[in-house]
Amino acid sequence: MPGKRGVQAQQVLSTKTRFQGWRTSDAEEIEQRRRRAVEEAVAIQSLEPRQRLFGTFRVRSESGGSYDVEIRSLTDRLNSCGCPDHRVNGLGTCKHVEAVLAHLRTKHDGGLERAAQEGARRVEIFLGNATDVDMDGTGRILISPELRAAAGLNRDLMLLGMGSHFEIWDKATLEAHERTVIAGGMPESVANLSF
Repeated sequence: MPGKRGVQAQQVLSTKTRFQGWRTSDAEEIEQRRRRAVEEAVAIQSLEPRQRLFGTFRVRSESGGSYDVEIRSLTDRLNSCGCPDHRVNGLGTCKHVEAVLAHLRTKHDGGLERAAQEGARRVEIFLGNATDVDMDGTGRILISPELRAAAGLNRDLMLLGMGSHFEIWDKATLEAHERTVIAGGMPESVANLSF
């Protein structure tokens, strides 16, 4: 038989809460994330050192978690982060994005206004022609003719993957790409690694 505290806990848990509406505006929620970005200790590492302002940054929190943040704009909410808050809040920002933006403002004092007006120099193209496909009896899928044409996929394909990501390459295109990469020499970031 539960004690007095157990009964009170059961009553609290069984009580249905009433929706009370939004208590804060989007602007207040964004400001809260900006404040947390400054107050909570974080370490910020550029994953693309050649990209001064626009690029990918790893943000490590004091709790030990880390998230990758991509900065695409210094003024508009076009940036992304892998954290759960960014995925669900609908604000286009989170404390990790705001921490990187604050870091960039401090580090590149004065240069941000011009960079914000010019925008990112690199251009990224994402194919948004996703379609639902069914697997056949042997676990194969058919890539639509439109996607094959857009990706330049011919008869011989190569599947490259690691973890939860994979890429499908045309064999000849991959071989040409690998020759170009090898001819370019060892990147500085891995030149001093030893195994």
